[in-house]
Amino acid sequence: MNVAVVGLGFMGATHLKAWGSVDGVRVAAVVSSDPRKLAGDLTGVGGNLGMTTGHFEFGEARRYTRLEDALRDPLVDAVDLCLPSNLHAASAIAAFRHGKDVFVEKPLALTAADAQHVVDAAEAAGRVLMTGHVLRFIPAYQRLRRELRDAGRILSATFSRNCATPAWTDVNASGGPVLDLPIHDIDFCISLWGMPQFVTAQQLVYEGMPPVTIEGGWHDDPLYPFSMAYRVVTERGMIEWNSATATDPDHGEDPFVAELRAFTEHIRNGGPHPCPPQESVEAVQVAEQMMEARRCSTLA
Repeated sequence: MNVAVVGLGFMGATHLKAWGSVDGVRVAAVVSSDPRKLAGDLTGVGGNLGMTTGHFEFGEARRYTRLEDALRDPLVDAVDLCLPSNLHAASAIAAFRHGKDVFVEKPLALTAADAQHVVDAAEAAGRVLMTGHVLRFIPAYQRLRRELRDAGRILSATFSRNCATPAWTDVNASGGPVLDLPIHDIDFCISLWGMPQFVTAQQLVYEGMPPVTIEGGWHDDPLYPFSMAYRVVTERGMIEWNSATATDPDHGEDPFVAELRAFTEHIRNGGPHPCPPQESVEAVQVAEQMMEARRCSTLA
């Protein structure tokens, strides 16, 4: 399968590394408006996960400065969209019109309405769509999912995710901190318990269990470290994990490799979707509701 990686920022660089470990896939094209990046120099790219980038050898991969040119390339089977979030919906829909399968970084779109348009376009084109909700593939969160199956009644649950305000911050392009950070936890909760009955500024409220608290966001301190954590108390005990204090390394597969492999295997083999597109729409919908609740609480 031939993939075009579209956007060579931090996530684009992360995915370029990951694709190298996915069997049967070749990065056939890269897309960026920056000639330095197209030359393979990603040394100026940074992110919030502590990973480093550097120089990439693109080999025979075709270099494009416009997405449209990559979409017209008959060699390209699928696109991996690592663009600013405000470009996700239109770019994905354009890819479906050209018959490409699409992996798109989270969030699927900046609004639930636009996210639904993307899902509708994928279904109309008969192509595969998957959003990069990588939490589903992180070993610590997979372990939580397994342990909850036999944990009995949930007494409390809290998920948190924090980092310094990104240097690239553009609220119009990113949608803001809720669509950048807590949306990961929102999606994971939807994958566990479905859509909540209603949403507050920090909680998802489900029938038959206590509200699930989702904390975190961007912090003004530029040295504020990235962290993610959960703490779930059940009638059989407590399940908790914090990336900042974890001492037992996870030996599972790199989550970015795992999610890209899941995408390609779903294209090849079908079966249950590893990250159902409608749940990606729901995650944006809940994020919108949470942002509105926070806005109203600020005005009160």
